[in-house]
Amino acid sequence: MPRSNGFTATGRGLEVSQEDEKPETGGPSANRVLRPYRAQVAGVLAAAFTLSLAYSVVVTFTGSHEGYGMTDPALWVFYAVGYGLAALTLTDRIWAWWATAAGVLALIAVGIFYYPTIFPPGAQTAFAWFENDVYVGLLILAEYFCVQRLRGVSLVP
Repeated sequence: MPRSNGFTATGRGLEVSQEDEKPETGGPSANRVLRPYRAQVAGVLAAAFTLSLAYSVVVTFTGSHEGYGMTDPALWVFYAVGYGLAALTLTDRIWAWWATAAGVLALIAVGIFYYPTIFPPGAQTAFAWFENDVYVGLLILAEYFCVQRLRGVSLVP
């Protein structure tokens, strides 16, 4: 099979594998741990929204961004939807993958096009830049896994 960037695409599988190099157990193939896309995407989305939630809590307590904080009900809805998308992937149903892919794509668009209008560069701190960049990066990774799952591609090192 052709290899590219440490991964091999292998047809219609639904899993991502990771290997641990432990010579005492018989080499890399004996240590392959398969992680289904549903677990990968749920974990990545949970990490993205936990980072965002941590940022929101810090901003709420420090008051570093006027008019933004955990007292806004829309923010609670946002996190409910985000964690809901993570939970939805665990069902591993095709409609759930389409819904998650569409939802994550919309969140990426919001992070790129809308977020800068409400948080101009003057309002950003180092933590805010870090949170935004890592959050959007995790969303992009989740979207990539969603697309690969919908394509039926398995990533194997």
